Amino acid sequence: MKEALHFLLKTNNSIVNYYAYSQLLQTFISKKALLQSKQIHSHTTHKGFEFAAAIFFQNKLISMYAKCSNLVESRRVFDDMTERDSISWNVLITAYRRHGFPREALKLFHQMQRTGIQSDQYTFSSILPACAKTRSLEKGVEIHRSIMERDFLSDVVANALVDMYAKCGSIRKARELFDKIPQRDVFSWTAMIAGYTQNGVLDEALKLFEEMPQRNVISWNAMIAGYVQNGFVHMALETFKQMQLAGVEPDATTFVSILPVCAQMRALQQGMAIHQSIMEKGFLLDVVASALIDM
Repeated sequence: MKEALHFLLKTNNSIVNYYAYSQLLQTFISKKALLQSKQIHSHTTHKGFEFAAAIFFQNKLISMYAKCSNLVESRRVFDDMTERDSISWNVLITAYRRHGFPREALKLFHQMQRTGIQSDQYTFSSILPACAKTRSLEKGVEIHRSIMERDFLSDVVANALVDMYAKCGSIRKARELFDKIPQRDVFSWTAMIAGYTQNGVLDEALKLFEEMPQRNVISWNAMIAGYVQNGFVHMALETFKQMQLAGVEPDATTFVSILPVCAQMRALQQGMAIHQSIMEKGFLLDVVASALIDM
């Protein structure tokens, strides 16, 4: 990979560079290799290659910086573009939302609408979680209306709508949509279960959880976190044990939820066993370490 980059930095053949740089940049994006990606960006701009200003290439740069958690450079590339398409907007909106800036994502969405560029299914599935995060029910309803008018209600978008309504406290609307999804996947079920637990409707959450045709770690985490949030620590610990018996491997989110339960219940032996499991799985992240210290 380094050899390929070194070769390209030495050549001035723009035809070769267009395909080679694009392919190599995609490789660096997947590996989150920021330094090498910046070298490509700098070199193509400095050499004045015609393709360097193309929307396709610029979109790759936006994506590259976003995946390397460099939103400043991602936004700079976006702002410097003389022409943008829906992909340009979608990539940046998604980047802001995923990196914890849902309000900025919503601002970009409004700007995109004013430009006249049409939103697509990817736009809607990206912006609805921002509405959920900011509890912007009114905006979510408006987006839902636009989705229906344009017949964009795919399973993925429907899942995002269920999650948005549930997190905004409109649990009946969330369930109404959930029941209409023809091909419900694990995300659909988990979004609805989490919605019930977040709104304190634990009996419905448990009923739905037991009806799930297939469960993964995320759905188990939703039930554990729901019990913890609503003060049912014994049920949270019991669910954690059932999860282990079911052969589902816990992740960092599981540990962050269950360690405070051990602390509350003074369950030192259980906490020490969990600590051992964390070390074996290599999940000793800062947030997990903090939960262990507290326990």
